[in-house]
This record gives sequence, C-alpha cells and structure tokens, in this order.
Amino acid sequence: MSRRYLTEREAQIVINNGKPIECFLGKCVRDEAKGIRWFSVAKNNDNFVAEIFETADFGDVNFTDFYGFGPLNPDLEQEEPDQVIESSSLTVLISELEKLYPDCSKKLVNQFVGQEEYLEWIQRGRL
Repeated sequence: MSRRYLTEREAQIVINNGKPIECFLGKCVRDEAKGIRWFSVAKNNDNFVAEIFETADFGDVNFTDFYGFGPLNPDLEQEEPDQVIESSSLTVLISELEKLYPDCSKKLVNQFVGQEEYLEWIQRGRL
C-alpha cells in the first residue's frame, strides 16, 4: 500500500492550494454517548483553522461517510464543530492540536481519506 499520511510541508501545500486536510482520531464519549472524533484543517483568509468534530458512530464496513453522522453534542447543528482552533501558522496550529491529541500530526491525510482510516478502525473492532 502506498503512503497516505502527509508531512507538515505537504499539508501546507495542500491547504494553500485550497484543499482541506483531516485526521481521524478514533473513539470518544460525550455524556455516555459513544462516537468518533476527527478534525479538519483549512485556510480561512490568512489563518489556518482546525475544526474538531465529535460525531455519532453509525458506520460499518459498507458505510463510512462520517461527515453526515451528526454531532454527539445535542446543542450543535449538523456540520457544526465542537471546537475551533485558529492560527496564522500551520506549525503553531499543529502544535496546539498535538497538545490535545498526541501524535495526530503523524496521521494527517487529504480530505476524504479519513473515511479509509475510519474503515480500518471499524475492521479492527473499533479499537
């Protein structure tokens, strides 16, 4: 299998070309509801913006479109992130994300490749 993870330099190029990147982080729990956590990073004007999502875990090996699963937090609307982190520097932003999710910088992928990560997580028994 070919390498799928982006280096920080590659991520910067992708984002500067107008395409977001993402990272599938795995399971999460909110108010006893089990779900999954992931984030996307895009550019908004001169800033890099990370949107962190905690969504329901409705997927299976035939359905991995977690973007539409909906938030675990009942106070959020569809596609509304749980948290937003913004910085003028991608390096600083990734550093902040690393504090929350250690080693996440080693799992950065192009948009929609997070679904493959999710599928592999399901196939491993959601571990």
